Amino acid sequence: FLMPSATEPEPGPEAWIAAMRHEGRTPVGVNLNAHALAPAIAQVGMDRLIDHLAEQFRRAGVHNRLAFMLLPHDLKSQSGDVTMLQALDRAMQQKGFAHLRYTAIDRPDTIKRVTGLLDLVITGRMHLAIASLGSGTPTLSITYQDKFEGLYQHFGLSLDHTIYPQQCLGDELLKKINQAYTQRHDNRECIRSILPQVGILAAENLVMTHC
Repeated sequence: FLMPSATEPEPGPEAWIAAMRHEGRTPVGVNLNAHALAPAIAQVGMDRLIDHLAEQFRRAGVHNRLAFMLLPHDLKSQSGDVTMLQALDRAMQQKGFAHLRYTAIDRPDTIKRVTGLLDLVITGRMHLAIASLGSGTPTLSITYQDKFEGLYQHFGLSLDHTIYPQQCLGDELLKKINQAYTQRHDNRECIRSILPQVGILAAENLVMTHC
């Protein structure tokens, strides 16, 4: 939360975001990873899961005029971010939805800058959720091991904006995306109003750790 966003622009991603807005589309960040979605992968397999998620994102994108920036946050091959997001890209293209951009960024401050330019981020990565919320952007989190509840409580955000992996196997993801999209402006105001307080708490943690 205390890390400042990058001051230097990231030309490619930022140009794409601006182009999507010019087309009347709302840019949304998406992260998938094998750790957060492990229960769903175990239940139906990777290929079926990706196909189903692609259809949910496609329907949300068409209904709300969204554009999706696919953001791997762990670039190691075993993490699943890269593999799953590239597979999602292919599946959505095959379904006729082309408003996508796969964007690999390896600098945390740049990720925070780019997420701050998006209207919404959907992620199963805690650190990406922190970067997104820390930049003032509403976040829909794929939650596991009760890791996100405390984070949302810090911001006074409803746990309605979290989803369990198994729920991603039905239509719940589509409903959650639609809800988060509809409430994004109110949620952004809520996040930005509480950010100074969260920053104070984060700074106190550093002092305690140092002691």
